[in-house]
Amino acid sequence: MILQLVVQGALRSTTLLEGIVYPAWNIGASASVALAPSDEMMICSANDLFSRLMLQETPSGLGVPPADLFEMQYIRTRRQAVFDEPQFHFLAANIPALLALEDNEMVPESLRKSSTFLRCQLCQHPDFRRGAYRNLDEIRENFENSTYLVGSEQVSKRAIAGLKMIICDSSSGMWFCSFTLLWSNIYLRCQHLRLARCHQSSQSVEDCCHDDTNATPGQTARASTEPTVHCCCRD
Repeated sequence: MILQLVVQGALRSTTLLEGIVYPAWNIGASASVALAPSDEMMICSANDLFSRLMLQETPSGLGVPPADLFEMQYIRTRRQAVFDEPQFHFLAANIPALLALEDNEMVPESLRKSSTFLRCQLCQHPDFRRGAYRNLDEIRENFENSTYLVGSEQVSKRAIAGLKMIICDSSSGMWFCSFTLLWSNIYLRCQHLRLARCHQSSQSVEDCCHDDTNATPGQTARASTEPTVHCCCRD
């Protein structure tokens, strides 16, 4: 089995993901006609490989890697490279493709359901969440710029739900940290755009930044400090 090569150190987990798993997800996401049996088998195998490589936490005990504690520990060590930079970039960039695969009616329902279960497991994995919190801007840009997540209102709703699953963890309060950080980024971007417009017009930067004539000095001071968020949840 190909996973045995990872256990033996002959093949990197990142190589399997980039060479097999991610391409399979993209095939399912972009399919415009019913999938060929070979493509269905490829996606099914890719999902099983990803589950064993990235999500499984206990030995299978069936002779299939990871079959024992030694193999399990070795795979856990290898998977950490995927959750760290620079490999996390490639994993995060392919989440929209997995979402699109789940919504593609050209993909058999069984594969769509298994892909949804896989994504939910991944998005709730502690190591994936830590990577996502370190790269909130990148996660957002992947969803905003993905060609897979455009079109109908239903697709947009699924994209929002998928993004929410990544950044929200109400069970531990991490959702508040993620929301605050995202809001801070949005606030700073808006301020940057306002300053850019001021430079292009005759209005002074000072007047532009204080164009709310009804705002009190105290309100202005509070607004200027809104982006500075100290969160104990941040890594």
